[in-house]
Amino acid sequence: MKSIGDGAFSSCIGLTSLTIPNSVTSIGESAFSSCIGLTSLTIPNRVTSISGWAFSGCSGLTSVTIPNSVTSIGYEAFRNCSGLTSIKLFCNRPPSAGNYAFDDVDTKQCTLYVPKGTAMMYMAASVWMDFVNIQEFEDGEDVHYITIRMGDGGVLKQSVEVGSTYTYAVSADEGWEVSTITFDGKDMTSLLMDGQFSTPVITGNSELNVVFRQEGNGVKERSEAPKVKVYASNKAITVAGVDDHAAVNVYSTNGILVKSSSGNVTLPLESGVYIVKVGKDTFKVCL
Repeated sequence: MKSIGDGAFSSCIGLTSLTIPNSVTSIGESAFSSCIGLTSLTIPNRVTSISGWAFSGCSGLTSVTIPNSVTSIGYEAFRNCSGLTSIKLFCNRPPSAGNYAFDDVDTKQCTLYVPKGTAMMYMAASVWMDFVNIQEFEDGEDVHYITIRMGDGGVLKQSVEVGSTYTYAVSADEGWEVSTITFDGKDMTSLLMDGQFSTPVITGNSELNVVFRQEGNGVKERSEAPKVKVYASNKAITVAGVDDHAAVNVYSTNGILVKSSSGNVTLPLESGVYIVKVGKDTFKVCL
């Protein structure tokens, strides 16, 4: 997909989260207008233009991140986005902004974050000069990485560019399925689509973790009860969605019991691959 057409999701008031794939280069007129349920928005780093009225009336939006690829923002693109308190731009030159692009945004309360050394340009640019609080941030001076847990105690560190998004293919071995995906400790499993996961816009060093669940036993029970969740982050395994008396056992890959507990719990562990058993559910965790 290279573009999102005019009015594609207009007035989808139940839409609460949005991940635009990195292949998209343009967002059409009124594409997401009046999507009042949206609270945050990240534009991917290949989009060059945001058309008129694209997000107008998204009154629930509190933050917007705009990558350095954007060169133009259309007429009334963010009009009536009255909840905005933060706009972060990675653009080293102010994008051209049409009339009333941010009309009804409280420009006294909404902070405009811009790359270091560009504040004076934004203060002098049409539309952007209306923002009272313009703050600079460091952009791209340090090397940043995504840490991906893999293998027995191994990690892959991929250098990344601040302001960009990255897409990964996620697949399970035979007999296993993806259980949870966490990015910087936040559950983003719902964003896995057709075996691919796209990160939010990178703002610094990040960590991606994937936990796998064994297929088969307990499938029916899981569909009729709250789904057990297992997360891996910051050298710990967290179990959630179980009752207080449910047994939680952690084994090494050669079957040795490493830790035992019960209920919703966070267990600090050394880096490595573990098998976590919670009742009839089995998970493989790379930490």
